[in-house]
Amino acid sequence: MEHSFAKIKTFVAVVEFGSIKAASEKMDLDPSTVSRQLSGLERDLGLLLIRRSSRKLNITRVGHRIFEHYKAVLDQLKQVDEICQGAERQNDIYMTMPCSFGNCAVMPLMQEYIAQNPHIRVHVDWSDEQRDLISDHIDVGIRGGFLQSDNLVAVKLEELKLSFVASPKVFQRHPPPDRFEDLVLLPWIKINAPGKSKLPPLQGGYSLNTSLICNTPLSVSGQEAAIEAATRGLGVAVVERVAVAQRLESGELVELFPESILPLGHYWLYVPEGRWMQPHVRAFTRYLIDNLRQLEPA
Repeated sequence: MEHSFAKIKTFVAVVEFGSIKAASEKMDLDPSTVSRQLSGLERDLGLLLIRRSSRKLNITRVGHRIFEHYKAVLDQLKQVDEICQGAERQNDIYMTMPCSFGNCAVMPLMQEYIAQNPHIRVHVDWSDEQRDLISDHIDVGIRGGFLQSDNLVAVKLEELKLSFVASPKVFQRHPPPDRFEDLVLLPWIKINAPGKSKLPPLQGGYSLNTSLICNTPLSVSGQEAAIEAATRGLGVAVVERVAVAQRLESGELVELFPESILPLGHYWLYVPEGRWMQPHVRAFTRYLIDNLRQLEPA
């Protein structure tokens, strides 16, 4: 029995995305082409894989078993592709990480690494978006929060925690808050970005009525701008602590009520399993882990 790779990919996509329309959009094919390939696979196998109706698709019991096997085959083929691509670009490392963590924790390590490995080229994508490391052919990714995946090697890095920070300049115009609740009396810098405008989770016994914050002289589009504005004394900002560690140490910024905020988890370093097999990627990853004071593997 011959197995058509295109038909198999189409069948797996239809099951994963839940409809012929969604699969066609993801694969950039016409819905009629997807439907035809799905029917062709069923004819090849002599089995009904998916029951169609006007409202939804229902995978049959045998279709579900076949899907699991086909999905495993496609995952294995992806890993083979990664190994082949890794062999072709054995002097290149492609990496993605959030701007804040990358600037403050990773970039200071690059000078030494590049000096020790002049034959290696590191390509960095600064992005706060979740990238698909496998489909985007990325060797190393760093993200806040845990990403569950069977095809990624995951290593826990340092704790991810937010902080209330302000410049001492603010307290030349406003009295320092004696109580946590008094934070609402200070000017605030608002970050207009997904997930950045809300307060961090607070320890028990701490609460803040944000509706009472009426002094927001500045609204910015990202964390880096908020840190710069806070350093200039424009107000209180809620930012990742790792991004302001040096400014806190130098006294440019002060941390307000640090005991009030619960950690959000940890930063994690991810490497697709196929990339982990490449010696230069594995060596680069171990260099990062050692220097970022890795805590424990996932």
